[in-house]
Amino acid sequence: MQAPGGDRSAEEAARQKITALEREAKLLGNTREAALLFHEAGRLWEEPLKSARNAAVAYQNAHRLAPDFLPNIRDARRLFESAGNWQMVLQLLDAELRVVNEERVRAPLLLQKAGVLEVHLARRDEAIRAYQEVLALKPRDAPTLMQLEDVYSARADRASLVEVYKLLAEVLENAPLRAHYLTSAGYLLEEHLGQAAEAAECFYQAFVLEQGNPLLLSAVIRVAERDGRDDELVEALAAQAGLEGPDATHTFLRLAKVYQRLGRHQDALGALLAARQIDGRDTLVLSQLAELYESEGRYQELGEVLSSWAESVRDEEEMVSINLRLAAIYEEVLKADEAAIARYNAILSRNPSHGSALSGLGRLYYRTQNWKGLLSTFEAEAAALSDAKQRVARLYKAAEVVEERLDNPDEAIARYHRCLQLAPDYVPAQQALVRLYERTGRYLELISMYEQELAQFQGPEHAINALTKMAMLYEDRLGNLEHAIDCLRRILALQPHHLPTIRALGRLFQKARRWQEVIETNELEASVADDPKLAVALRQRNAEIYEDALKDRGKAVAAYQRLLENDPTYLPALKALGRLYAQEARWAELVKMFRAEAEVSSSMDQAAALTYKIGELYEQRLEDSDAAVSAYQEALTLSPTYFPALRALERIYRAHGEWESLIDVWRAEAANRTDPVERANALFQAATLWEEKLHRGDMAAECYREVLRLSPNHLAANRSLERYYTSQTACGSWWQSWIAKCKAPRARFPSSRRC
Repeated sequence: MQAPGGDRSAEEAARQKITALEREAKLLGNTREAALLFHEAGRLWEEPLKSARNAAVAYQNAHRLAPDFLPNIRDARRLFESAGNWQMVLQLLDAELRVVNEERVRAPLLLQKAGVLEVHLARRDEAIRAYQEVLALKPRDAPTLMQLEDVYSARADRASLVEVYKLLAEVLENAPLRAHYLTSAGYLLEEHLGQAAEAAECFYQAFVLEQGNPLLLSAVIRVAERDGRDDELVEALAAQAGLEGPDATHTFLRLAKVYQRLGRHQDALGALLAARQIDGRDTLVLSQLAELYESEGRYQELGEVLSSWAESVRDEEEMVSINLRLAAIYEEVLKADEAAIARYNAILSRNPSHGSALSGLGRLYYRTQNWKGLLSTFEAEAAALSDAKQRVARLYKAAEVVEERLDNPDEAIARYHRCLQLAPDYVPAQQALVRLYERTGRYLELISMYEQELAQFQGPEHAINALTKMAMLYEDRLGNLEHAIDCLRRILALQPHHLPTIRALGRLFQKARRWQEVIETNELEASVADDPKLAVALRQRNAEIYEDALKDRGKAVAAYQRLLENDPTYLPALKALGRLYAQEARWAELVKMFRAEAEVSSSMDQAAALTYKIGELYEQRLEDSDAAVSAYQEALTLSPTYFPALRALERIYRAHGEWESLIDVWRAEAANRTDPVERANALFQAATLWEEKLHRGDMAAECYREVLRLSPNHLAANRSLERYYTSQTACGSWWQSWIAKCKAPRARFPSSRRC
């Protein structure tokens, strides 16, 4: 772990420069120039010294002196981003926002702040407010707006999304793209925000930019009809007809109606004739022409149109045709529903299976809320139909009337079953039965229906779907976990690697506290999972079950060891094994775990702490003081300021009377202390050992002098040095001069070689 010679030189140079910078900064005091020096020191701590912690302290000092110094704020934010300290990143973003006033810069910063709040800190409400601040700035750059579009789309915040779309429509240059965003804003305003007038304005603005978008044309036509803006409506319908080409028949019909409403009868006639040129047998076109000709008394043209109409619908009898016409007049013009019903019944008296009459009659029964009459109409339609699918559809409609209008669930269930007898795969009837069984609490009957489906359909997908629903019913509605588990096992018998079922089965086993089966299910899921990380997580979960639920430490240890066989650096397994080894007093194995964990540690301080724990195990559990000393020394190599290791070495050396080694400990502590008083106290301890244990007064005196250089008012060092020189008669004159200097104003103690 030692750096090559070149790296050590660079690091030493960096440390010397940092010391000089910090010294100069302290001399400058609370000034901006001092902040610049602290910032430069922070960058040196980052590179080449790789000390993120010290870099952070330097950046903090710079920020305290110059809160508006942007390079320092940004470097500190980058540092904390790399360390994953998102709370500090957030604070630094706020600091930068307080300094920056330009909206074009503030908007991206606020956007980044919102992302940190949402993604890394899970503070959703604050993130929402930050996004709103970005939007309030009304940014003019498209990338920022598109990011806001993604954010508000994901949140379904339609009001904010409308503002984003409008801003995009303002800043973009491409006319079709601007029209697209205005159209999108219009649909949000109309369909979700209930702001019809604002939506219409968006559509109209988009229509000015782009007239070839079918979706936009549809919206403009709709709102123009609603708002009575006939000019825009005519223009939009004409544009739509031009786009549709041979499919524009019904658009020309709508255009003709607008012209008629405006009293422009010749234009209406022209639109209808254009529609007839496209499709001369279209009954709607012919009927509109007939009405127009009839209103103007143009009976010759009316006759021709009625003739074409009759050929188009192929009416069997003239009476039927007349009655249909009369029924339409009663229903649509005169609003005489009973008279219209009588006309339809007249047709059915001659032709009971006449579809148009039945359809019209059903419509009128629905309008008048004659539900029994509507039921009889559906039944008559079903009896008249030979096509099985159409017949089932009518029977289904009849069952709907019984369920929803006559409120008879039992009869409705019987009718839905009849639909399934004719068409076993008719989905609406199946869904209706599920709805009724759920509503009436007939869960066993619903399960029985699913069992019948299993017998009828052999496809595995259908069987899996049915069995899944059965399992959910057993679990959620009937509270029968055993039957639910059985259903899921039947699925696995069909598809042994069906991942959703494996997960559901594991959940049920866990709910039932059947831990061994949970383990087996997790192992099965791990064997079929595509994601290696998921497989590791599942096997880790099994180890935890052995440890926590089954209280089987042996199997838990084996499970964690298997995880480490695949990935020796897998930290959760290392920590768990360490915990288990500690519980079982397996100290040697625990040392290995701490050693492995230290090797993959992300920081020197953490590695030093783990190595210190190794030393404690050697000292307290394995009673190997030599190995303990080596471990403590290694911890100090990793982190020279790790004082627990210094205290441990002090304890061991003192217990064994290794005074010179203990002196080295105190010297190391003094070298790594930053406070002069603390350094002086450490050196005083070393001086005491030289004097009392090793009886080396000269070395003790040298240390005492170093103490006084660091702390001139250190009373104990003064007295010890006085005692030493008093005992040295040969040095009496020197001591007298020393005393004189001490009594002089602002006296400084003479410097001496450090002990």
